[in-house]
Amino acid sequence: MAYPLYNELQNLPHVQFNSIELGPQINQLNKVHFEQIYALILHHYSLSNVLTKDTRTIPFNGKVMNSGKGIIYTIKQLPENLRQIIARYVYFVTSKAT
Repeated sequence: MAYPLYNELQNLPHVQFNSIELGPQINQLNKVHFEQIYALILHHYSLSNVLTKDTRTIPFNGKVMNSGKGIIYTIKQLPENLRQIIARYVYFVTSKAT
């Protein structure tokens, strides 16, 4: 399964990031970026796991928000290589905005 953004981010140089700071940085992004990050999470999950028809499965211990309108992830519960891809994405979009 091809996802060009994921592949591009995977090939970028390593980014130093602090898990404690990455969460608040993500929270400052807009909805489009939240959706991209979720797509990155799902793609990573699909590469390492068999997707089931059970749509209730939320990868990497994500939790449905109380409002039911989104999913919350804890950065530290994501695999290290996925955290790195997300950090690269956040670095890219925040440095592009400045």
